[in-house]
Amino acid sequence: LYPVDQTVENVQLVLATSPEAQEGLRVRLAEERITEIKQLLEERGVVTPDLDIALSNLQLQKQKVADLLAQQKAQGKSIEQNADKLDDEFDLKEKQLEEAFKAAKDLLKNKKKELKFQLEQAEEAGDTTKANEFKNQIAQIETQLKELEAKEEEAERLLEEEEEKI
Repeated sequence: LYPVDQTVENVQLVLATSPEAQEGLRVRLAEERITEIKQLLEERGVVTPDLDIALSNLQLQKQKVADLLAQQKAQGKSIEQNADKLDDEFDLKEKQLEEAFKAAKDLLKNKKKELKFQLEQAEEAGDTTKANEFKNQIAQIETQLKELEAKEEEAERLLEEEEEKI
């Protein structure tokens, strides 16, 4: 369904004739990408190519808004007020993105805490097989946490680069 969704979005962008309408639509599309990212993190975790696609599309929407503003400025139009408004809207979207990453990290940390407790119980019971399973699961969660933090940092960096253009 994603290709159909993108086609509909592209048609909407073609039908948005004014730069202001296109900017508003791109802000809404950015919000949809954040919703997708949150959903992907909740449902599939960190390791999914769809997360990278959604993050890339979020950055693309912000880049396109910056490009639209640059075009308007090149045409001699005053963009300061609109740029400030769009910057504020993207700041709100970025906060939502941060919250989605935080929720995903908190979930992983809670799983890790639970596994550590189970590991202690297995070690106290002398069940080395279970203890090793729990150790492996903890290591996987630690890897996922590192990957999630790396994705979050990369998304923040890319979005900040685009924000400087607005």
